[in-house]
Parts: sequence; C-alpha cells; structure tokens
Amino acid sequence: MVNRNYRRCMAGGWDGVVPVCEAKQCPVIHVSNNVRVNGDLEEASYGNAVYFSCKSSSEVLIGSREVYCNKYGEWSGEAPTCEAIKCLVPVIENGNVPGNIQEYKEDEILHFVCNRGFTRSQQTFSMHKWNKITVEPHA
Repeated sequence: MVNRNYRRCMAGGWDGVVPVCEAKQCPVIHVSNNVRVNGDLEEASYGNAVYFSCKSSSEVLIGSREVYCNKYGEWSGEAPTCEAIKCLVPVIENGNVPGNIQEYKEDEILHFVCNRGFTRSQQTFSMHKWNKITVEPHA
C-alpha cells in the first residue's frame, strides 16, 4: 500500500487519500552484454517473467533461461551468462592427442592417435563433453 496503511473515519468521511495496493517491484537485474533479454528487467513486478538467450550462436547459456518476479519482490534466480562453446581434451586410454592443445572451440576437430597395437573403436561427442574414447588391441 502506498503511503499509510490505515485511514480514519471522520465527520466528513475518510481522512487522507484513497489507499492503493501495488504489486511489489523486483530489483533491476544486470546482465552481460552478450546475453539477449526478452522482458523488462527494470520495471518488473509480481508475476512478470524475463527470458534469456545468447546473442551469439557460438556461445551457450549458463544458468536459467527464465526468471520471474515473485510475490516477495524477489527474482526466482540469478541472471545467466553466456560462455563460448568449448571442449576439454579427453583422456584416451591406450592413445594420445598430439600437441599441447588443452581445449577446443566449437567446430574444431580433435585428432588423436592410438598407441602401437591399438585401433580406434568409437569417437563420440555430446553437449560439449567428450564421451569416453576407447581403443582396442589391434590383431
């Protein structure tokens, strides 16, 4: 309620102004320049939602895609960030990755070699993490 949360009955009617109840406002959320925002971060009140995505297709959203202003005037979560898509070099049993590269960016290709007497059995990649690469004895 704006102003006082009470009114007094007087001979000429109620004192003061007509009371107004307003939804609580959520504080401004600050986001990185590389995060796209759909919704109002500065004037949000109870029930409003804000949606996030990355401006660049070469980045991935870290955190929630959506936050909403709750009845306490608080956001349901923190603003997410966008980070470059990258993969760390996997451990390859009975094989190795030539060179000294520790991580790869999106669309870069990992080349590896099997130790003598071994051959590649599978190579898969999922969600920016290498699945276990196994090598088997070569007959």
